[in-house]
Amino acid sequence: MLMETFGLGPAVSLSAILFVSLVIIFAVFWFFHSAPPDRIIITSGPAGSIFQTNAKKYGQILARNGVKLEILPSQGSLENLKRLVDPSFRVDVGFVQGGVTAGLNIDNWSPWGASPMNRSWFSTGGFGLWICFPN
Repeated sequence: MLMETFGLGPAVSLSAILFVSLVIIFAVFWFFHSAPPDRIIITSGPAGSIFQTNAKKYGQILARNGVKLEILPSQGSLENLKRLVDPSFRVDVGFVQGGVTAGLNIDNWSPWGASPMNRSWFSTGGFGLWICFPN
């Protein structure tokens, strides 16, 4: 039989214990569910390009933290953007040169979660980096 805990009756004590237990279970689930991936796929560029060179540098940096970077070569920014916009193409990150979206129909696509992937745009200088976060 439950005794009084902190001056509370058995029903309140049991309710508090169940509530705290559910919060802890949810927190543990959320912690493991939101863990960073151990493998990232990047669409880079042609062999010898600055995009491919930078992808290899990212691969070395990520490897130090136990993350494997799979580099997919491409023809360049336009192909990278097409891969990033296409929800059926499995890619997490890609290099895209600024202004390459001109003429490409991306009206029905939003980098902020309208597609099956949440994708963010980071720009430095003349090129940008699209980063896709799975839902």
